Amino acid sequence: MFSLVVVLSFSIALPVVAGWIKYRKLTGDYRFFIWMMSAALCNETISLISIFTVGNNYVNYNLYLLFGGVTTCYLLGLWRLSFSRKILFVWSLIIVLSWLLEWMWFGTFYRFFCYTDIFSSYLLALLCVSVIAERLVMADYRVKRDPVILLGGGMTISFLSSAVTELFWQWGAVNDPGFSSGVQVLMCCVLAISHLLYLIGIIWAPPKISYILRLFS
Repeated sequence: MFSLVVVLSFSIALPVVAGWIKYRKLTGDYRFFIWMMSAALCNETISLISIFTVGNNYVNYNLYLLFGGVTTCYLLGLWRLSFSRKILFVWSLIIVLSWLLEWMWFGTFYRFFCYTDIFSSYLLALLCVSVIAERLVMADYRVKRDPVILLGGGMTISFLSSAVTELFWQWGAVNDPGFSSGVQVLMCCVLAISHLLYLIGIIWAPPKISYILRLFS
């Protein structure tokens, strides 16, 4: 069961590899997305090493929770034209304050910041849906015209699965090993679907204009 979870979690390597292959051809917002996915892959690797060496991945999980929340807000600001810098700053600040409050409330890094995870995941999922709605209208509801729709859809799935997993843990699923293992595998399968959407989105990502001009010069 653990091996299956590891394989599904590391399926994020597929869009990362595809992204770096196309990196020079892509515009800045897609490049930023690739850097974010690379950071997520590094976090998965550190988590696996930490579990085997110290028995938990509390520290890197909590640090990545903060990093991922803030960088996602910035990325969504690049993707949705109607987002203002002030709104972007407020969303990021709310996530940072939530993270700091949970740290101060429990006074330790050695537990998962689950409440911040649940709150920020639902908030970011809502923002992703807003981005998808705007980009769908701009693309005349033709998904292939705008790969951001697929990337946003994958992020929405990822954030919702993270929030649902934490809710199960809060409701005591962790006390039932069989049930918790099933939930973990199910959520990893859902994450693998989001990684597949990332991969398709990166493959469909249009090359930047300067690269196209270079080809015909």
